[in-house]
Parts: sequence; structure tokens; C-alpha cells
Amino acid sequence: MGKHFPRAEAQAGDLLFWAEGGDCVNDVAHVGIFMKPGTMVNAAHTGTPVREQDIWTSSGGSPSMTKQTAG
Repeated sequence: MGKHFPRAEAQAGDLLFWAEGGDCVNDVAHVGIFMKPGTMVNAAHTGTPVREQDIWTSSGGSPSMTKQTAG
């Protein structure tokens, strides 16, 4: 997994993780891709189209934001 960082440092392409019980290492329930402040790309459920939508209300709660790291 990548390195966690504050919401204010998000850049296009960063991954957003929502976790059951708050454990983004073992309990990831949903992943989105950060596009711009307040907006992500994701599919809400299996079989639904991928679309751009609001980050903070789409999956309940705030995501843990992670930047990709090499290795």
C-alpha cells in the first residue's frame, strides 16, 4: 500500500480507500480515484458504470487517502 497523507495534499490519480471499521490495511470496502478537490471517479457497486462523483458523501464517511509508492 502507499503512504497516507492529508486531504489537502491530494492530487489527481491518488487512491481513496474506505474501510469497514477504519482499518485501511485489512478491511478495505471501497476504492475511488481522486480527480480534483471534492471529486473522484469510481463505480458505486459491482455492475454499475464508472462515473465522476462527490467524494465526501458518496460512500459514507471520509476516505483514507494514499499516494502510490515505488517498491
